[in-house]
This record gives sequence, structure tokens and C-alpha cells, in this order.
Amino acid sequence: MISTDANGLSSQEAERRLAQFGRSEIVEREKPFLLKIASELWQLVPWMLEAAIFLQIAIGEQLEAAVIAALVLFNVALSYFQESKAQDPSVTKHRKVRN
Repeated sequence: MISTDANGLSSQEAERRLAQFGRSEIVEREKPFLLKIASELWQLVPWMLEAAIFLQIAIGEQLEAAVIAALVLFNVALSYFQESKAQDPSVTKHRKVRN
């Protein structure tokens, strides 16, 4: 199936393989916004902070619970924007290579 000789594939064989297997491309799929946010919250440290929020509410400390919740939300926002900035150059580079 992959056998070739020293000269490479013939034009007919290349066309046949292109028709059979299609182009060799990486399909870019961006994760939905809510899935990105959920993945930031689905980790050990946010779980512990969320547990601390519930415990603070249970003992009547709403101000402390609100502060912890604000810190969790700030962390999620910061992580999201850092990840989106880090991915932009790789997407741009990939598009340059394709064209």
C-alpha cells in the first residue's frame, strides 16, 4: 500500500491515492467557548476552591465565599485569555504554511 521506488510515486498512483484517501490535511476544530470554560473548572484546585465556597456559605460567611468565587472566576478568565493568545501564533503559522 505504501510501497514506492526511488523515483517516488507516478502521477497515476498519486491521483489514485488522492482519490482513495483524500488530501493529507489537519482539520482545525476549535473547542466551543463553554467547553473551554468547563475544562478550566474541571481540575483539582478549582474543585477545592468550589468546596471552600460551599463550606463558607454553610457556616454563614458569605463575604469570604464571594471573594473565593471572584478569585475562581478571575483565574478562569485569565487562563482562557492566556490560552487564546498562545494559540493565535500557531494558527497563523499553520495558515501561512497551507497557503
